Amino acid sequence: MAICPIATILHSIGATIGQMVAMEHLQKITSIPSEGNRTMNSKSDLETDKPISLKIISLGSEGEGIGRIDSLAVFVEGALPGETAAVKITERKSNYARGIATKIEETSSQRVTPPCPYFQNCGGCQIMHLNYESQLLAKQQRVVETLKRLGGIKDIEVLPCLPSPKQFGYRNKITLKVKKIQEQTKIGYFERRSHAIVDIDRCAIQDNAAHSILKALRELIGAIKIDPRELEQIIIRSSIKEGKFLIILEGEKCFGKALQELAGQLVKR
Repeated sequence: MAICPIATILHSIGATIGQMVAMEHLQKITSIPSEGNRTMNSKSDLETDKPISLKIISLGSEGEGIGRIDSLAVFVEGALPGETAAVKITERKSNYARGIATKIEETSSQRVTPPCPYFQNCGGCQIMHLNYESQLLAKQQRVVETLKRLGGIKDIEVLPCLPSPKQFGYRNKITLKVKKIQEQTKIGYFERRSHAIVDIDRCAIQDNAAHSILKALRELIGAIKIDPRELEQIIIRSSIKEGKFLIILEGEKCFGKALQELAGQLVKR
């Protein structure tokens, strides 16, 4: 993919660490003894298409709830620790399974209503349905587990996470995917575990200044005929104090006249 006009991508190290943490987390979960965490279900329940009732005992690294059926770990999207959920199994492996909560039968006191209308499908945020105090505790515990598993450091104090003065509207960078489907151009984040795009007008954790730029981009893209290969990703960085912005337009074919016109019109605004 070419980058217009300029961008620096430093992701290899971060991606590798993320994969290591995820793999180590899976090993940890699948090696926990099942005694004390058993439910009334058995592995044979996974062979049916009917939802199963499952007690959620912990939180996964990607925000999913984790329950157990005998010795099998089940990762459940949409469920929180302490809840009992009706779960539809979507994937089954030898040492774990994945599912979706179709109904929360017993609700955790830590559950809140996400302020974002896209949260249910969007892959941008994972634990917005968990109250903020519990989010901080979950992140602190993730550091503890990572140090133990990857670093072999067992006796170490991990200080509590410092809360942000703003729970929403604090980010100064947003990376959005762009895809044209027939005559409609979608701009947004990938859906969870998918490359389908959730079309958004605003992001709850992004600074408000970026929303006006996104609105202008939508209007210009609608008015200018752009080859889908010219524009595949948009990055917006904002300096709240200085009132300045950096807009990066990325695409496989990024030097077309239409894209240059889009950039020129955007600068004039």
